Amino acid sequence: MPFYISDIFPYLSKDCKKQLEIQLGIILRDSSKTANLKCYIIQKIKNTYVDKLKKILSSPQHHVVKKMFLEGGFIDKTEVHYPLFDFPVIELNDYYYLPLELYEAILKEDFFKENHYIFGILNTLPEKEIKYWKIWLENETKVAFEPSKNLSKNRIFFYFYLLLSPISIRIIHQFSKDQFSIKECFPTLIDQYPLNLFNECFSFYQALQKLYYERGDSTIIFDNQKMKLKDLLLYFLSGKLMPIFKNQALESIVQTKELRDIEISQDNDSKSKVFDLNLKK
Repeated sequence: MPFYISDIFPYLSKDCKKQLEIQLGIILRDSSKTANLKCYIIQKIKNTYVDKLKKILSSPQHHVVKKMFLEGGFIDKTEVHYPLFDFPVIELNDYYYLPLELYEAILKEDFFKENHYIFGILNTLPEKEIKYWKIWLENETKVAFEPSKNLSKNRIFFYFYLLLSPISIRIIHQFSKDQFSIKECFPTLIDQYPLNLFNECFSFYQALQKLYYERGDSTIIFDNQKMKLKDLLLYFLSGKLMPIFKNQALESIVQTKELRDIEISQDNDSKSKVFDLNLKK
């Protein structure tokens, strides 16, 4: 789990402290006002590094910051072959971390929603959707998420909980597109229980949870592919497919960027290959 620079700064090496102070333009070591310091760092990152992050994520070229962002916000030092002088990172023990101030700075940036990053889409999910997604994840992974209350105020930490949860998807399908309607995902099930109660009284993730445990072994056609319903629902569970909500109503279902870029782009013939995905670091 990444850290706030403002919290972890006293425990960093002398070289890391110096580098961060140069990048952020403030003397951090003498500050005792952590809350004000955090706000300053967030604003500095907004002004200086958010556009740079967008360019890094939009570029097809490899960049270690892109890899860190897509894989949960940190990376083993042994995987880094050049210094990270162009971006503020926390160097601690054997890892580099993107600071949590960065995630605070981009939390409401439209770029991340429009480009189907899980982090941006989370802002469109109503509180009850996050609640039932959390219940589903906890049941399936046996890993508790805390804090359990005020989930809408803890979206950043829920994001890391999602990415780092030990979910295994064995078969990675190559879908023909990255955006679907709910009818395209569940053409024969949309009018049946429990999905028929989605708009009336169930949340989307509550309905999926019931579907997952009650009818998961059935076979369906999705995106012109025959697959187990449980396999499709695991895409929702792991965050590969996510609903986008507007004014509390489900607008579309999209294939998300973090996991899609890592897995499906590894091999164009991914239908014929088997991947083991374990998000737990």
